[in-house]
Amino acid sequence: MFPQMKSRSTFVRQAANLRQYKQELQQVLAHTVCVWLNRLFGLEPLQFDSLVTE
Repeated sequence: MFPQMKSRSTFVRQAANLRQYKQELQQVLAHTVCVWLNRLFGLEPLQFDSLVTE
């Protein structure tokens, strides 16, 4: 009766998965950049607070 309903739900699921992957990639990239900046400034790699306060 509604042939497009299955493909529509697949599209919505794929869009949600893509959004989740994008968020995970942004988190990994932000972490990597912060570690790189800390090493550049001669700080410990995981001292992210010092990047904000200085």
